[in-house]
Amino acid sequence: MKKFGFEHQGKEYYLEFDRKAFVLANKAGFNIDAIMDYPVLQLEIIFRVGLQKHHPNTSERIVNELLDTFVSEYDLQELFNFVIEEYQNFMPTTQQSTEKKKLIIKE
Repeated sequence: MKKFGFEHQGKEYYLEFDRKAFVLANKAGFNIDAIMDYPVLQLEIIFRVGLQKHHPNTSERIVNELLDTFVSEYDLQELFNFVIEEYQNFMPTTQQSTEKKKLIIKE
């Protein structure tokens, strides 16, 4: 799992997306297919959830300030590409892998 970092007022902040983060994001209304159709809403959801792992006690005021700064100073497309890549890492591939374990089925 990779982290996406940025700096604000001399401090580094990291967004990281694991399975739990994507579950929380989906519950909050995040939809990977809607990133390009509703970028502002999707950005707000994913940004807040991504901060949780490394910055769980960040106040609402600071999160809003970080998001505003991020939008004005950083490349949103880079963040969206990162989120899409991380999300796809959790999705099963269509090719069967010989490395996967088989289920044990009993009657």
